[in-house]
Amino acid sequence: MTHPLGPLVFVGLYFSFCWLYPTQKIWNTARADTANVHGICGGVTSGYWLFYQLGWLTKSSQSPPYPVLTVTWNWVYLSFLRTLFGVLILAVIRAIVKPLAIHFLCKLYKIDKKDVEAQRRLGSEVPQKFITYYMVSIGATFLVPLLCSYLGIMRESFYQELY
Repeated sequence: MTHPLGPLVFVGLYFSFCWLYPTQKIWNTARADTANVHGICGGVTSGYWLFYQLGWLTKSSQSPPYPVLTVTWNWVYLSFLRTLFGVLILAVIRAIVKPLAIHFLCKLYKIDKKDVEAQRRLGSEVPQKFITYYMVSIGATFLVPLLCSYLGIMRESFYQELY
């Protein structure tokens, strides 16, 4: 979190874990699922790294144990709004990034976008999954909380819960 080159190191490691995944004789979803998981891990750590580098993560002024907030209708309403807003933003990010990643990787590997079997054979499936879910998880951990803060629907303690 504290080193300026942190994302390069851990995202590079996460991606190399995907790339070094043992090849199988017959295609199955295990390699793509691993790319999803590692892309999400890389995006989450990158999103929180951004918050830390921008100085937005602060220590709580209270000492543990922290008080549990009482559930009110306003709390439920704001939770619902944050969830709905977050799901919509993440769906938009995925809808934009996935086709862009497929297009870019198909151009890079010189394969037809419509030939899914060729994408699987030539190794463009793993980076496509990694890129897509990396960006979605950065959206979930950085962009959505940032937008919720600007809209005034964020939990007050959000920036203190991660430090």
